[in-house]
Amino acid sequence: MGSSDVSASRSLHHNVLGTGNIVFLVLAAAGPMAATVSFVPLSIGLGSGVGAPGAYLAAGIVLLLFAIGYVAMSRHVTNAGAFYTYAAKGLGKPIGAATSTIALLAYNAVVIGVVGFFGAFTHDTAASLLHIDLPWEVWSAVGFAIVAALSLFKIEFSARVLGVALVLEVLVLLVMDVAILGDRGPDAFTLHSFAPGTVFAGASGVSLMYAFASYIGFEATAIYGEEAREPHRTVPRATYLALAIITAFYALTCWALVAGFGASDVVAAAGEDPAGFVFTANAQYVGGFTNDLLLILICTSMFAVLLAFHNASARYIFALARDGVLPSRLGRTHPRHGSPYIASMVQLSLTAVAVIACAIGGLDPLLGIGAAFAGLGTLAIIVLQGIASFSVVGFFRSRPDRQLWKTTVAPLLGGLGLTAATVQVVKNYSSLTGVTSPVINHLWWSVPAAAVVGLLLAARLRATRPEVYARFGEANFEPDPDEPVSLDVGPRGDEEVALSIR
Repeated sequence: MGSSDVSASRSLHHNVLGTGNIVFLVLAAAGPMAATVSFVPLSIGLGSGVGAPGAYLAAGIVLLLFAIGYVAMSRHVTNAGAFYTYAAKGLGKPIGAATSTIALLAYNAVVIGVVGFFGAFTHDTAASLLHIDLPWEVWSAVGFAIVAALSLFKIEFSARVLGVALVLEVLVLLVMDVAILGDRGPDAFTLHSFAPGTVFAGASGVSLMYAFASYIGFEATAIYGEEAREPHRTVPRATYLALAIITAFYALTCWALVAGFGASDVVAAAGEDPAGFVFTANAQYVGGFTNDLLLILICTSMFAVLLAFHNASARYIFALARDGVLPSRLGRTHPRHGSPYIASMVQLSLTAVAVIACAIGGLDPLLGIGAAFAGLGTLAIIVLQGIASFSVVGFFRSRPDRQLWKTTVAPLLGGLGLTAATVQVVKNYSSLTGVTSPVINHLWWSVPAAAVVGLLLAARLRATRPEVYARFGEANFEPDPDEPVSLDVGPRGDEEVALSIR
């Protein structure tokens, strides 16, 4: 095998993702439609009530502080292993290894959970609209097969698929928001929803927990740095743009729902029928075929989340293999499409085994699989965001380009806010999963357990494979700015990995 073949097989396809592509990928991972239908009613009914819109804004502010440091770090580190490479460079290799195992747990858990969600929601939608009553396992298998096919191709193809689904789900909810505004008038949109005394009243921790859960996925911008055009510009722009869009969307839609039901009645309405809360509002203010459309778009939203998190999970597996931690074969990319296809196949295989085992065990796809694994993944990703914030502070601590606000104060505040969010999620974990099973509600212990495994892995590498330990998390894979942007699907030819060891 020639050197060009080797380099091509170890690098992702460069210069193929623009800002818009990355925004579609990460916003689709957040699943705006699915999160709105699932989390907003619970945030209102069980949490801050009228102050729930402010909870989404508060979460957005904390994540903006996180993003400021995250973006600063992304200008110095370009690696598909984003979270763990940041931790390795900022807090040391043992913490980096612990972060890598938490990341593997987080993204794989979300994929498994969403397979269950997709099967359950698609089963109900097909039975309701088409009178096709197939088992949920069949629908999960269909979604799984489509993701498997898309994972082989260039990442920008997935971005286009996700973009279509994202635009449709956001558009239909914005139509509802505008309809409520037109019917109820501006006076119904009370600013009391954003007053600190309202936002942080009652069970505000529950509202904040659901708000942070609604954002997971947006942080994946840095994962796609190797595949981005001008990553030092594209990744920061995509991060800020994605965060701005999702914060505005959640705060506005939650605010509109409060206005639609009325400040005096909204808590009771959300508490009595959380599953039908958004549908009731949409039927009253928009009506027609749009409730059926909502049902369909929940399914496409779940599929978009599944595809986006699979892409992210496969890239973590790929990056760890390329670093020598996982078998090297997992660090190869497709010779034609530049996708981490072997890592994708392994990720899909793990997902299939887990879901099949759960199905054989008779677990409910919505609660026993979906809520259990997605809740675990949500907690782990919030932990990862907090680690990344503190990693930024550590990385820039002694660097000459350290900036007080961007690289110290903002990420430190973001890290503290995310630590508080982690505490709230653990404290209210049964509310996040929505089940009473003691087994499921103690799955959060998997996160510290994964961290311990990572620390032990680091110690083993240092003792038995010091050369692998020395380069762990150190590589930068900078796309060559002079490399032409490839839009075809033919062979890539020679492609050198710009690799620097700090």
